[in-house]
Amino acid sequence: MSYTPGYSENAVRFMQRRSLKSHGAFILPYLRDRQTILDLGCGPGTITVDIARLNQNGRVVAVDRESSQIEAAKTLAAARGIENIEFQIHDVTQIAPVEGSFDLIFSHALFEHLSEPITILREIRPRLSREGVIALRCPDWGGMILHPDTGLIQAVVRRYEEIQQSYGGDTRAGRKLHAWLSKAGYSVQQVSATCEVYPSSREIARYLALQLTREGEAQHASNLLNWASHPESLFSQLWFEVIAKPI
Repeated sequence: MSYTPGYSENAVRFMQRRSLKSHGAFILPYLRDRQTILDLGCGPGTITVDIARLNQNGRVVAVDRESSQIEAAKTLAAARGIENIEFQIHDVTQIAPVEGSFDLIFSHALFEHLSEPITILREIRPRLSREGVIALRCPDWGGMILHPDTGLIQAVVRRYEEIQQSYGGDTRAGRKLHAWLSKAGYSVQQVSATCEVYPSSREIARYLALQLTREGEAQHASNLLNWASHPESLFSQLWFEVIAKPI
């Protein structure tokens, strides 16, 4: 697994804007107190601490492969007085060390970066309790809407997708989540989709441009930033959410 966005200050700051309300609301009907919850790929922990607050008499296990992300999440939890989270530095592609039975397994913006998502889902399945659910959310770049929609900006998008795919990821993961879960031995309960309109095209452009520059695509990065400077620029992205139970 290779995480295309990386862990630069810009990338982490971009992820820190996410919350349970803004990026995980689809799991709210499945959250209740006294649950045991696994958060796969917790990142800087902004969604995780919201989950833990609603599950204050339960337990949350939050894992991420990147130690700096875990440290940021620990700092955030301490600052907010959240004590019911157990943080682990752990690569989801090596799931075996995560022990226990969970009422809810949650993962946000992770599976689009995995080269073998069905295998991982099969390995995770025994960790769910008999009545437990798994909740996944991933973007789908096929549902991206950009304005102004120019040939240059479409070329930028195609190149970024090629980079993520070269690392084993799938920019069309969102639409495939329900199929992956079915093949991995789950019963899909709910499929939904939401459209995120970024409040600032410049912010998302800077986030993506850094990754393009890192990959030697300075011209594409420049084209993206120039596009974002247009006073009418708009960047929106489609996300898919799926709830499933083990069969």
